[in-house]
Amino acid sequence: MRVLRQAFPIAMMLALPTLRHPLWHLTLSIIPASYFLIFTLMGGPELGRQALLGVLVVFAVNAGIVSLPQLIVGLRYRRMQEMFVASPIGPVPYALGTAISRLLYVLPLIVLVLALLVLTGLPVGKLPPILAVLSVTWLIGSMLGFTVATYVRNPMHISAVSNLLGLLLTLIPPVYYPLSLVPKSVQWLALLVPTTHAAQLVRIYVGAVRVKAGSLALSWAVLGAYAALFLLLVATRARWHEP
Repeated sequence: MRVLRQAFPIAMMLALPTLRHPLWHLTLSIIPASYFLIFTLMGGPELGRQALLGVLVVFAVNAGIVSLPQLIVGLRYRRMQEMFVASPIGPVPYALGTAISRLLYVLPLIVLVLALLVLTGLPVGKLPPILAVLSVTWLIGSMLGFTVATYVRNPMHISAVSNLLGLLLTLIPPVYYPLSLVPKSVQWLALLVPTTHAAQLVRIYVGAVRVKAGSLALSWAVLGAYAALFLLLVATRARWHEP
């Protein structure tokens, strides 16, 4: 609880400026909306719905892997991180606070997509497990993004690095499209990526795919393992102090 008490003031301080400018949300939604439109036009409403489910995962993971590193490097460049380093908080509360600020940034868009799904037939009772999946996905992306940001010192480079990681985690794996479209001979490669399991879980809870009972447990186990690993990375390997 102490970690959360330290994290939330940081989150609110960093989130409010972007929440006050709706244009940021429009900019953030353009690329996922474009993929949704492309998949709908190419594959029909069913594939478009699959892409819409993937958009949820994209928003959750990109809040951490794309937006967060750029924020962290920006804070360090403006010497604001020195203020947090000099305070009694440690790297984990600082990482969580900055990560929550990025979650608040994308939360209106996640709510909008969930509202569209509910209006088109998704039972409200399916929302809690979907939100749980998105929360773990956000945590994975955030902890990885925070760690990466502490190693990239040049603010000119972090945008390229974070956007590349975002593409590798969301565009290539079966996130916008279902795992069943991947040839079975290479599905094992896709299953090494955490966002594959996140998208698969969302589709399972929505009822868009049917899988064996063991697949549900496997996907949760993989997400849990990645979350624990990246939390450990933040606690032990993140360079949040200046070298």
